[in-house]
Amino acid sequence: MFEVICYRAKFELFSKASSSWVAGLPADHDDDFALICAINQDGTLGFDRTPSAKEFVSALIAGCYCVDISGALLAPGDFRGQYMPSIFFKDRNGCFDRMAMEHERYLLELKKHAFLSRYKSLQSPCSSPLSDFLLGGGRSVSKSLYVALMESCEFFCMSKLSGEYGWGAFDVTSSNMAGFLLDLENNIPAEGHITLKANIQEVPCW
Repeated sequence: MFEVICYRAKFELFSKASSSWVAGLPADHDDDFALICAINQDGTLGFDRTPSAKEFVSALIAGCYCVDISGALLAPGDFRGQYMPSIFFKDRNGCFDRMAMEHERYLLELKKHAFLSRYKSLQSPCSSPLSDFLLGGGRSVSKSLYVALMESCEFFCMSKLSGEYGWGAFDVTSSNMAGFLLDLENNIPAEGHITLKANIQEVPCW
């Protein structure tokens, strides 16, 4: 048995208790955010503490584009790491698919430019906000990229890699948070259930 714990709040409040990276997002004060973590019946934190909990979060990740440890963007189903991806995105109606394809085209253009520029002067290819973010090490999200992600993703998630909420914990934002939470609840196995917390102080941590 395991419990999925969800703390949900508007960005203005949520950012005060989250990481500096999340707090630095160019979000509006009333954008919806949530912290998702898991705890087993023995009180141990982490989605890796029961097989069904790990399968549950792994299935969620499998349906998303993931940024791996090298900063590469992997298509849904391609992430094979035993660790959590740093960021993962769920496509909305093919919109993020197009952003990902644009990024792949840019990478190919960069390789082509690097080769041909040995022989003649060429103008550098134009990047996209997503490419700037990924190739810049994911240090910060521009306003244009944030707006594009909110429009093109059902949700996007940022792993809590520091581990204070256990393995697999993540922050999530969505323009349809109610839909995300309903989907989460509908896909949780019989051994699990979701508990909503109104205050971050109610969420267990190491």
